[in-house]
Amino acid sequence: MNHPIFPGQNGFAPGNRPGLTGVLILANGTASANGQLRQLLPFRGKSILSRVAETALSLERGPVVVLTGPGGAALQEALSGLPIHFVNNPRWEPGSNSSLQAGLDRLLALAPGLNGLLILLCDQPIIGASSLRALLDAPSGISAAAYLGTTGLPAWISRTFFGEIRGLQDGERIQTILHRHQKRVLSVPLPEAAMDIDFIADLTASSQD
Repeated sequence: MNHPIFPGQNGFAPGNRPGLTGVLILANGTASANGQLRQLLPFRGKSILSRVAETALSLERGPVVVLTGPGGAALQEALSGLPIHFVNNPRWEPGSNSSLQAGLDRLLALAPGLNGLLILLCDQPIIGASSLRALLDAPSGISAAAYLGTTGLPAWISRTFFGEIRGLQDGERIQTILHRHQKRVLSVPLPEAAMDIDFIADLTASSQD
């Protein structure tokens, strides 16, 4: 079932940022491993996607939307019972302008007063809530994860930049905005962001050899 969770609703205290933050989980790739959607690979007793979704919910800052593409029904089934909202985008290319715009539209429909947007990749299950809170509470209009000499997702973007997300052209991604405002982006060290789905798949394969 889809039930939004908003600050104050369950007696929790929101972080230092005022207002609501919507969380958008990009889970709309088609990658598979051994015939299984890689978003559903097991990791520490749960699927990779379940871990990311539960971490997002634990922030309790606002509604959580999972953006799906092909295989969306299986992903939605894997998260059944969680207070998650779903958007299926046929133009599924991960991180593309249409994906981001569809997710933002859904979040704003759920909570028109959103203060910002936290964008997560579904393939970074090692990132914990404390690391995401560091992004949320960073004193900047844009904060992004710094790892392996680069700055990227996950990232928090204030409402000020929602118009730029809507204005992304075909082939442009959220990195376009990060690069455009690189002097305003606050980089938050998140070395665990480098441990993505490929790292985990290799680790799983190695353990089975």
